[in-house]
Amino acid sequence: MENSHTILIADDQFLITEALQKILSEIEGFTIAGVLQSANDLDKFMQNNPPDVLILDISILVLKGIQYLGEIKGKHPGIAIVVLSNHISSHEINSLNRTGINNILYKTAEKHEIFEAIHAAIKGKKYYSPEIVDMLLESREKKDSPGEAGSLTVSEKDIVVLIAKGMTTKEIAMQKNVSFHTVNTHRKNIFRKLAINNVSELLMIAMKNGIIDAIDYYI
Repeated sequence: MENSHTILIADDQFLITEALQKILSEIEGFTIAGVLQSANDLDKFMQNNPPDVLILDISILVLKGIQYLGEIKGKHPGIAIVVLSNHISSHEINSLNRTGINNILYKTAEKHEIFEAIHAAIKGKKYYSPEIVDMLLESREKKDSPGEAGSLTVSEKDIVVLIAKGMTTKEIAMQKNVSFHTVNTHRKNIFRKLAINNVSELLMIAMKNGIIDAIDYYI
């Protein structure tokens, strides 16, 4: 591109941020403005150094919520935002769309998809991963509601069951043979999707939706 653009990466996964930096270094006319790992760091950075493009995982917004991106758009209307996520529900996609963010990718996206999403965002055009397009089409028939367990993935429901059995994040990671970070990310996504703040609320929703029975959990 003829003009120079700065890109800010906000994601708490080391391998993802390292890979993004390498991939983005291949785009002419772009420079990395910074790499952040939390919403607080993002808030401070945006006060003085708003980038041209913001690439982030919404999981770091667990305390601020998606509406925070709306605040960023309001203060910096020219910023292009691309959401890159491991897990996202149709409800979250719709919330992002209402905020004016229409460039959403899974972290399994190919390199060319990332390039295309960035260029589309800068031009004010939409770009979604094929999986996101499928989800949007499905949501026209059946919408996921905030606070409903229908927005959870199979893996997230499995983790809810293990949480209900009183297992810690470390114990769940060992049983499922995944990293502590993976389970913690799932946990954050579960709480965000269901709009809850504690395990007691999680258990009530899980029982209401038939994910667990009353005898399946311990308080």
